[in-house]
Amino acid sequence: MVVKLYSRPYPHGRGGLIALVLNLKQVPFELVDTDSAASKTPEYLEMNPFGFVPVLEDGGVFVYETRAICRYIVDKYPTHGPALVPGPDASAEQRTRFEVAASIEAMNFYPAVRELGAEVLRKPAQGLPRDDALIAKLLVEWGKTMDAYDKILSKQAYLGGDELTLADLFHLMIMPKFRDERAAAAGIDLMGNEKRSNVMRWWKTVTSHPEWVKIQGSEAILGTA
Repeated sequence: MVVKLYSRPYPHGRGGLIALVLNLKQVPFELVDTDSAASKTPEYLEMNPFGFVPVLEDGGVFVYETRAICRYIVDKYPTHGPALVPGPDASAEQRTRFEVAASIEAMNFYPAVRELGAEVLRKPAQGLPRDDALIAKLLVEWGKTMDAYDKILSKQAYLGGDELTLADLFHLMIMPKFRDERAAAAGIDLMGNEKRSNVMRWWKTVTSHPEWVKIQGSEAILGTA
């Protein structure tokens, strides 16, 4: 059976990340355009009781939550394309380094960007005043995270080691869209801060991956099945 990805067709964000992992792992898939209304139907709630997109369907197996979907893909198709996670022959240190990087993205990086996005993007769009004090506080906290990233990346090519992994790609869920939409907001572009040259080098490498550039160059996610 063909793998199906239930998602909005927008190439950025969660759906775009999953499409990237599927393409990197050379797994053909069909995109099923699923909006908010469709994700609340009884049929959809059987696949994901939380009623959110995306969902991956693979031979009767339904997986939801973006990071879990990506991990499922690389686990199910280990011999397709790049590994993207430490392989079975990896040492405990290598596996732990990857898990630490993935955990930092989920617990530190993503929440900070999401909260910044709410203040810098969502509130103005809704006609609400920004909380500049909170923004300043968040920028300081995020800056500390980026300082730690820069130190890690001064010793290795990627966050989880010297190979590209999901820990790096998970950052594509939210950061590119945030950077694009807030381009005029001065002082927010910490990924492009020249004082953190290792972060700049790493981020340029991740975002210039040919498969990601290809996905972002389309108006919508294109299935490959």
